[in-house]
Amino acid sequence: MIEYRIFRDGHYITSSSTASISLQNQPNGWHTYRLAGFDSQSQNIVTSVTVYIDDISPTIMLVTPANGTIVNSGITIDLDITDDFALDVVLYNWDGGVDATLTDPFDLTIPSAAGIHILSIVANDTIGNSVFSLFSFSTDDSSPTLDSPVDFTYELGSVGLNITWTAIGLNSNNYILTRDGSLIDSGDWVSGSSITIETDGLVVGLYLFTMTVFTLSGNSNSDTVLVTVVDT
Repeated sequence: MIEYRIFRDGHYITSSSTASISLQNQPNGWHTYRLAGFDSQSQNIVTSVTVYIDDISPTIMLVTPANGTIVNSGITIDLDITDDFALDVVLYNWDGGVDATLTDPFDLTIPSAAGIHILSIVANDTIGNSVFSLFSFSTDDSSPTLDSPVDFTYELGSVGLNITWTAIGLNSNNYILTRDGSLIDSGDWVSGSSITIETDGLVVGLYLFTMTVFTLSGNSNSDTVLVTVVDT
């Protein structure tokens, strides 16, 4: 009976009565296995084989935009898909449709139809490991509506003179207010609610108040009101 000694990368790991070793639970990466033993005539038996062991599936990373966000249709989805050995094929589909092949640099365009879109991706490596990922995006190309308060003039020292805007739209986000190009206020807005700014305390002159409202997908609308302060 022959006893075989098995070495991995020059280090003894086990002995066996058969000239075989299971690669299950062996470390990943390149390894050289050497088999050493004697037959019944005391002849030395030595052979070796170099193999690559890979139990690690590819990785799929969504770079931009973030999963679950509201975006404009047609923007580019940036994916990072890698494997520690070699990718074989990457397949994807939108909303459960027909699979298509995705190749490096793994960029996709979000569909143009408004609503929720589901991206399914399967990545396989050349050894047979695979990984499956789902991502969801909501598309909104609509801009909010913003009313246009009238321009007005008031006497120096008057009080209680305000500008009020009302914005309406889906997926409301934030607003910014400038006076003559300088930021004076910002915050969040809710569709149908009013945004009011006081104009008291200004000196004689002309002032441009510009309100800009944004949606979560980055669409916006603006309106400017001219306020004139006089001293008669």
